Amino acid sequence: MTSFALALALTLAAPPAPQLQPASARASSFAPNYKGYTFGPANLIDGSVATSWQPGKSSKDTLGVGQWFEIDLGATYDVSAWELEAGLQKVDPELGDLFCRNTRPASFYLLFDDGSYAWHTGADPNARRITSREVGLVLGDKNVASARTRYVRFVIAQVHEAVDWKDPAIAELRLFGVPAPPLVAGASATCPSAGFTPFVKAIVEHCAGLRREARMKAGCDLVLDSFVKCKAQVSTGDLQSEQRALPPIDQAALAAGKVSYRFTAFPKATTTVELVKAADQWRVGRITRDGAPWHEQLVQQDGNFANACWEALNKTRPYERDLP
Repeated sequence: MTSFALALALTLAAPPAPQLQPASARASSFAPNYKGYTFGPANLIDGSVATSWQPGKSSKDTLGVGQWFEIDLGATYDVSAWELEAGLQKVDPELGDLFCRNTRPASFYLLFDDGSYAWHTGADPNARRITSREVGLVLGDKNVASARTRYVRFVIAQVHEAVDWKDPAIAELRLFGVPAPPLVAGASATCPSAGFTPFVKAIVEHCAGLRREARMKAGCDLVLDSFVKCKAQVSTGDLQSEQRALPPIDQAALAAGKVSYRFTAFPKATTTVELVKAADQWRVGRITRDGAPWHEQLVQQDGNFANACWEALNKTRPYERDLP
């Protein structure tokens, strides 16, 4: 075997990064116990696909869109791979196929401390496992091999509609990587960077809170997409617009504890997001949008996929769930 062939063989045979053992998990909300089932975020890291995290009852009006959970790895790692187990993967003797009865994520973000992210959309409604082999990591406008992070936040963007229950369910998120030095934020907050990540998380938390109350709110999708991808749609006049990089936030603005961004796609559609710092934590003061009201598509259209759950269960009388 030549040295080149040997090197290639060793590369192809290289083992994947080890699975990481998270320290804890938290979430925007979680549902109350039901018939012996619990739905807290700890279920996401217990190693079982027969348990799940499900957002709280107040999120039913928006089918869980905008809700999130966050895993704390306990230290900083270079995360190079992940596996998501969608749905509650269990057949209950009384309640039936719990995977089909709950909504599952169709589109979602994975957000990492260094500003990188993974965006997945158009998932097969029958898929029980979604992996990083299907979705790459992006930092700014470049693909990257790993994300340096301690915290990993998952945000629901769209869901596959369930046969009858409206609660989204996620069983597990497994992460794979190796130890890495901690991240250090610079004097300015440039997007993407560790210094900019607190603003992204503030948008996520704000929008999750709004969506627990109502479907029609100003600009959450537009703002979150802009902050994650570091590009905003800016008007160039005459009903024309283009994408431009978000400007960095300098030390003076960080020290003042107040930051304002304005996105103008067209002359009568301006979205403004104001962020303020209180108790050493960045929060959204308000998001306003002029012009047309904001609408969102909460349920992913399955396109060419045949939804096996609907085909199997739509022929029978839908179950009824009587939650407290």
